[in-house]
Amino acid sequence: MKSILGGLSMVGTLLVVTAFCAAPSEARITRIEITKVEPVFEGKEFGSVGSYERLIGRAHGEVDPNLQANAIIQDIDLAPKNARGFIEYVTDLEILRPADRSKSNGTLFFNIVNRGNKGGLFNADVPFGPPQNIADNNSLKVAGDGFMMKQGYTLVWFGWQGDILPGNNRMTLTVPVAKNPDGSAITGIVRGELIVQAPLKTLNLSSGWFTALNHSSYPSVSVDNRTPLADGFLPSLTVRSKGQDPRVAIANTEWSFGACPEGGSVVPGDRQICLPSGFEPGRIYELIYRAKDPLVLGLGFAATRDLAAFLKQEESDEVQTPNPVYHPDNKALVMGSSQSGRFIRSFIHLGFNADEKGRIVFEGAYPHIGGGLISLNVRFAQPGHAWGEQVDHLYPAYDFPFTYAKQTDPLTRRSQGILDRCEASRTCPKIFHVATVLELWEGRQSLGLTDPLGKRDVAEPPNVRTFIMAGTQHAPARLPLPTAEPFGNCQQQPNPNPQIWTMRALLTALVGWVLEEKQPPD
Repeated sequence: MKSILGGLSMVGTLLVVTAFCAAPSEARITRIEITKVEPVFEGKEFGSVGSYERLIGRAHGEVDPNLQANAIIQDIDLAPKNARGFIEYVTDLEILRPADRSKSNGTLFFNIVNRGNKGGLFNADVPFGPPQNIADNNSLKVAGDGFMMKQGYTLVWFGWQGDILPGNNRMTLTVPVAKNPDGSAITGIVRGELIVQAPLKTLNLSSGWFTALNHSSYPSVSVDNRTPLADGFLPSLTVRSKGQDPRVAIANTEWSFGACPEGGSVVPGDRQICLPSGFEPGRIYELIYRAKDPLVLGLGFAATRDLAAFLKQEESDEVQTPNPVYHPDNKALVMGSSQSGRFIRSFIHLGFNADEKGRIVFEGAYPHIGGGLISLNVRFAQPGHAWGEQVDHLYPAYDFPFTYAKQTDPLTRRSQGILDRCEASRTCPKIFHVATVLELWEGRQSLGLTDPLGKRDVAEPPNVRTFIMAGTQHAPARLPLPTAEPFGNCQQQPNPNPQIWTMRALLTALVGWVLEEKQPPD
């Protein structure tokens, strides 16, 4: 400050200091709403910790678009501002905590939900998996063997993906639409990959393999698909059987923006597509259209940062509502699987593990079966898409950098690592990166273990451990296994080899590393 203020008069100095004191600029949680507190798991007792309770509510937050830490958020400067000049968001919030809060082990375990659905409950015998279980799992109906409850963890779930639709007790995040400075709609070309598992004539524009029913769609700028726009652009629909096959055009006279009612005329609509001949399973349909009104989805990173910082550090919100899990010595861990594991890696890569006061947000991170990054912080982002040998193969999920340690990309000559920003701010977490064989064969996990040309292994930074669960697939198949074809989505018999026991052992090791500096396994 001396070199900056040294030449100013005393009055000028006082004005500058007063300005800093009177107008602190911090992204923060402004208000916590807990709408329900109820016993969970039918009041079951978990050893010496006792029973648990479930808190349901929402967290209101705001982000200062002028802060350097937030400038990296795509379109933050084009989001509508409140009277204080900040950008607002609202996230769903659920918490499991010991009913007797003195029995907490002081560890806040944040699970990054997957497409709005809860995970991270390392209790055995919880039937996560098929769609028929999702609503029950999100309602926390089954405790399994209570592994995490017996140890006194506090579990936190919240919404981070702003294009998730409500339903099935999913966790959602409300974020604003970006607009041009004059208030007009922002437009851009969007690629939609449409895939069905049963014949259908009407689809949402977001109906991909992973996004069929629970994701909102970017609206088309026009419901007329047969008249070119002013610049000559005309939307297109193609079909192919495999990713490498040539695309076959479907004439614009054969489809429309809107819905196909049975026995009636097309009902025009800007978020649906009608194909009267029907979308068929086993085909990749590709829609290229001009959309409008991009969501500021990168706020999901800021919401994660601010909520975790608040629950870990602050005693109350701006209206003096108490922090429901406050303890002065809380530590925070973050865990997520697949899409959510890629979110964690991107969260760290973009520098969000430092809060607005420069403090570390998560002391430990546990990205599971997610080896790349996530395309959340781009205009017209579609983070519900993933990667695959065929489906979603062309969506961005594996941009450089691939490794936690710094590497040089031979194509772009960029030198970068996932930990660069947190190393500069000294806020890197201790990381257990955990993968399966599927990620190596199909998910490009090998890019995270070698140099970009695959010629040599890369030494991991001291705060990182990578574990490959050999002989396992992305998620274990449920028993009993089918004894004959069809084998679900696969040609071969699926693998039921469980991951839960390995993951629990690794969680215990990670917590020991974070809390007690116990050296983890190699």
